[in-house]
Amino acid sequence: MSELTVLTSAAWMCLFGVMSPGPSFVAITSKSLVAKRKQLFWLTTGIALINGLWAACALFGLKALMTQFPILLRAIQILGAAYLAWFGYRLIRSSITRSNVKTSSEVDTVSSNDLSTSFFKQGIFTNLSNPKSLLFYSSVFSVAIPEGTDTRVLLELIVVVFVVSLSWYASLAFMLTTPTIQTAFSRLQNIITKTCGLALIVFAGLQL
Repeated sequence: MSELTVLTSAAWMCLFGVMSPGPSFVAITSKSLVAKRKQLFWLTTGIALINGLWAACALFGLKALMTQFPILLRAIQILGAAYLAWFGYRLIRSSITRSNVKTSSEVDTVSSNDLSTSFFKQGIFTNLSNPKSLLFYSSVFSVAIPEGTDTRVLLELIVVVFVVSLSWYASLAFMLTTPTIQTAFSRLQNIITKTCGLALIVFAGLQL
């Protein structure tokens, strides 16, 4: 199997994986109600960075370590579920107490650098809270990568995962912040925020 075939097949499988609804999709949807594209870009960058990390872990044997020490995976699952539940609770609470929700004008009063850092961290923690991504990438690579693949190709695969993830999530964020979508969202902001919060709590339950 050629190097190009390996990279292409892995890229397509990765794209199908990141397109499926999950905590990252919910986080981007909820934040698109109150954030600008610049902040959402940093959110998606944090998510994509951790996708690259999960891919690296899958390629270099962390799954085997977790199989040998299942308590490690269990601990990560519990911590991840706790974060998702907390995130979901905050969204629901903010939808009930509208004064706690930052509107676009309120966002303008906060330092741009502070917001970028905050959204970047949220992207990182949201994706770190979903260790099932490690199992997904392990499955993808077991199919797409033949035995004895060069280390250079494995490193290229990590870059491919990052680029594919960032491209999809950034495109999603761009679409959700178009004027037409934003107009529709503004009428349903509370409902969407509550739904996203409940979805994150459900994802937290599925982790356990």
